[in-house]
Order: sequence, then structure tokens, then C-alpha cells
Amino acid sequence: MISAFRDMVAEFERTKAAFEAAQRKLEQGRRQCAHLWGPTQYDPIRTKGYEKQDLMGHFTVSQDGHVNAPTVYIPPTETPQWVRTCEHCGLTETTRQTTEQKSYTPKFGQ
Repeated sequence: MISAFRDMVAEFERTKAAFEAAQRKLEQGRRQCAHLWGPTQYDPIRTKGYEKQDLMGHFTVSQDGHVNAPTVYIPPTETPQWVRTCEHCGLTETTRQTTEQKSYTPKFGQ
């Protein structure tokens, strides 16, 4: 029984070492990649609306002594997010940062 457990531990350690070596090799390849980025895709983070009890609000007490907390509706949200993937190595980058750009269009007289 103990010998079988020791064999499992030794196999786990070998597998873990092989996994870590493969992971280092992958990271090295990604650092050396010239990155040909595919199209940027809009991938927002959406949360559904839900109701919850407002524990900081005013409570009501029914005649049988049951305490009722008012419910509050939390509206759905959408957090903007963009994703792009390298077509060579498969590295995926995600950002929620944006920059504001102003654009000017020349207007010529008729």
C-alpha cells in the first residue's frame, strides 16, 4: 500500500516537472513570436439584473412577528471589453481600456 502511494507521488512529480518544462517552452515561444494579431472582437462582460433584499433599508414587521426587508432591483450591467488573438502562437490579449479619439472631416465650399 505504501509503495503504491510512493509510486503515485513519484509519477505525479515527474508529470509536474514535464508540465512545467512544457509551460516554460511555450512562454519562451510566445515571447519570441512576432505576433500577427487577428481581428479585435468586442466581448463585453454582461451581468443579469436581479432582485435582492435591501438590508440597509426600512424593515417592516408583520402581525405574526415576521420581519420583512424590502427588495431592490439591481439592473443588468455591461462592461466593455475587447479581445484579440495572435494567429501564430494563439496568445490572447484582453483589454477594457479605451482612448478617446477626435476625428476631423474637411468641409469644402460648394
